[in-house]
Amino acid sequence: MVIDDEVLLGQTLQLGLEETFDVELELSGRRGLERLLSGEKFDLVLCDLSLPDLHGSAIHRAVAAERPGLLSRFVVMTGGAVTVEARGFVDSYRGPLLDKPFTLTDVERLAQSLLGPSSRPA
Repeated sequence: MVIDDEVLLGQTLQLGLEETFDVELELSGRRGLERLLSGEKFDLVLCDLSLPDLHGSAIHRAVAAERPGLLSRFVVMTGGAVTVEARGFVDSYRGPLLDKPFTLTDVERLAQSLLGPSSRPA
């Protein structure tokens, strides 16, 4: 699942990775969190830190509390931690982080490292 309010980035990830992965795109942090907490199964979560409706750190906290098994496959994407809250979160965050801009190859490599060799692109 990709949770990002940037439509172009989300669609690029969805189209670029569709040969290797089934990619679900949510442009709303709240809707993404609802789906994550509903019990839907996701192998990997790419979540933007700066979302207008729900901060990525809040999504991460909720997943940590409700679905901790996803944390090892929860990736935070950021174009720069510009608020005090975002900086504090990034400074303490110990999970996988993708700094924008990144390439599809960066995402594929990260997915492979988190999911194992079966996630290798064809």
